[in-house]
Amino acid sequence: MAYSHVLNLISNATSLVMFIVMGKMVWGAGIAMSLGEVAGVYAGSYLVHKTEPAWCGRSWLSRALRWLQNP
Repeated sequence: MAYSHVLNLISNATSLVMFIVMGKMVWGAGIAMSLGEVAGVYAGSYLVHKTEPAWCGRSWLSRALRWLQNP
């Protein structure tokens, strides 16, 4: 599993460098997406640490089961 993370990082970094070198980078969209990702990570981490782990697991499982019943 760790190898897939390394390969994904290399692939993403290579793509980023290629887009920058070729002048095809859309900076505004990239920065907005990065800020949104960071905000989501902090908000999600805060909520997970604030709630009980058992509640998070049951909630995720119940939503997944409901989705499977009524896709």
